[in-house]
Amino acid sequence: MTILDVIEAKKKLKTIVYVDYDNVLERFSALGVTINQVTFFETIKAKLTEEGLYVCDIVAYANFEKSELFNVSHQTQLRHKGILTKHCSSDGKNSGDLEMTVDVLVDLYKEPTVDAFVIVSNDRDFIPLLRAVKKEDKMAILSCSEKGINKTIANYADFVLYFETIFTFPEKSLIEGTSIEKAGKINVDAISDEDRSKAQTVVEMLYKSNFWRTYEKDNSSPVKLQGYAILVAKHINELKDDVIRYFEIAHSIGMIELFIDPATEQVCIKSA
Repeated sequence: MTILDVIEAKKKLKTIVYVDYDNVLERFSALGVTINQVTFFETIKAKLTEEGLYVCDIVAYANFEKSELFNVSHQTQLRHKGILTKHCSSDGKNSGDLEMTVDVLVDLYKEPTVDAFVIVSNDRDFIPLLRAVKKEDKMAILSCSEKGINKTIANYADFVLYFETIFTFPEKSLIEGTSIEKAGKINVDAISDEDRSKAQTVVEMLYKSNFWRTYEKDNSSPVKLQGYAILVAKHINELKDDVIRYFEIAHSIGMIELFIDPATEQVCIKSA
């Protein structure tokens, strides 16, 4: 790129991209690829440039001390690519959503030259943030997975870039790598009494929840394992991954059944 190219690019809408990195890593893993395999940041930036935007900053939010990120120096790799990183602590549900929201609002009110705000996440928690951006007469753009997103959040964005239209994903079994596959590999005879008890506890909580009552009454939106595990983790002071493991155990011993919701391709819960 020449100096003239840079000058021409800066005539476009000034844009900052905020990436819920933990969320994106999880979603891409479910789709059968890694971030590096699809040159994620380079491709996102190129697509936004193609749409007439000038990307001045990309910020990635994650708990970079998690073993799967820390052991491969993920944060360092991103910085070498010119990506700003924000380490967010984790306590059941990481604080990345909150830190992203605060940063977007600060930039929204203190950086008047920024024209467009891009949120990269499948999390519906960002609906109020998208509304705030649009209220200030700025462009609110959402980038997410089409099949794994609650369609409600897409309605609040000015423009939506779906991963499936930007990247190429391999065809794979829907249950590959999911809790359904993991549950199928559990040795039932080796499950401890403590784990059986905790599996029973989370199932009993599920059956008493408003989510379950709504699902049974209207036979509408099924209870999604990932989202519900976050709520349970907060309530019983456990990690989300541990709660998911208890549901996998519950599936393996016939307390509940995990299944793939064809509408979202996410793992959901139903009675056995």
